[in-house]
Amino acid sequence: MTFGYLVVEGTHDVAFIGRLLRTFGLRRVKLLKDLQPFWKPLVPPTFPFKDDLLKRVPVPAFFEGADHSVAVDSAVGVARLTPALEETLAQLGSARSELRSIGMFLDADWSKKPSDAFDELKAKLEFFGVVMPAAPGMVAHGTRKLAGLAWSFVSGPCTDHRRRSLRN
Repeated sequence: MTFGYLVVEGTHDVAFIGRLLRTFGLRRVKLLKDLQPFWKPLVPPTFPFKDDLLKRVPVPAFFEGADHSVAVDSAVGVARLTPALEETLAQLGSARSELRSIGMFLDADWSKKPSDAFDELKAKLEFFGVVMPAAPGMVAHGTRKLAGLAWSFVSGPCTDHRRRSLRN
């Protein structure tokens, strides 16, 4: 099984990526018993999380196919992209070496150009040992198992027509 981790800005991005992964034959894992043991450290063992009944349980969405398993994590905002990655890698511990890829998927609604946002995040990701591509929208393959991916997509108002097309 090949494991990949993707951190996105928010829950709508998780849903969007989930739809893309579905086109590649990956299905959403809904039951804990069906989750690959590799990902179990990312699932909080108790509820309520930190004794707060209103707090969202911080667990990624998991998708799996015949040979791939991908965790898609909502950072809940741009400022939390790098901390979310750091927390996940810490939770995985030494198993993090089994990750084949790490990626970030960014909205194009930043106040900065995608290339500037990419440059800002690149140094932070390289700190974690992620081999980064030269520019956003590209994939880099390194000598380690990790490959860095950065991507931007247009975010904005979604018309009813566009919503229907994503559901089909």
